[in-house]
Amino acid sequence: MPTFYAERAIRASNALLPFATKRSGWSWRPWRRVALRAEQLRLELALPRAVAAAEDFLLMRATEKLRPSLLQPVAVTSGADPVRQKLRDARKNFDQLKRIWLDDFGVDIEALPDWLAFERWRDLRHVLVHRLGYWQPGLDPKPRLKDRISSLGEHPDLYRGLVPLAAQDLSNAVSIANGLVLDADGRCP
Repeated sequence: MPTFYAERAIRASNALLPFATKRSGWSWRPWRRVALRAEQLRLELALPRAVAAAEDFLLMRATEKLRPSLLQPVAVTSGADPVRQKLRDARKNFDQLKRIWLDDFGVDIEALPDWLAFERWRDLRHVLVHRLGYWQPGLDPKPRLKDRISSLGEHPDLYRGLVPLAAQDLSNAVSIANGLVLDADGRCP
């Protein structure tokens, strides 16, 4: 049975599925499967939220286990608290959050079955949010995304333009995020 925060994350990511509208007329040509501009924008806005739902779950579940008082309507603020500071640092540093899960719960997030796929979605989210969806490997080398650029028939080191997105990408991101949430939730003591 998923916990409250797992259910919340799954609801948040599943709410994005209507944004995964499909173009009519599937084509075997990869460049025709790339979203139209309006679809591209919808996907660019929805995909990061799917990733964020899983990241939020990891932080909220850790907070619930380590310092539930921080989740109260009025958080208790009492002097210097190293656990509270560790959780606050984890909200800005994903490596710190992974370390909390490993050290405090004995759960290696990177060993979960959906982790590698989730990392690719995190890389894509970074490009969508911080580069407005444009591929700039000189600024942000994201080797895990080179296959996506190659699918356009372009050389990833030479291409500069929008990262290709398709409606199926959002469905896949939601599925991976939900899988990661459920797996991590089931392993948390």
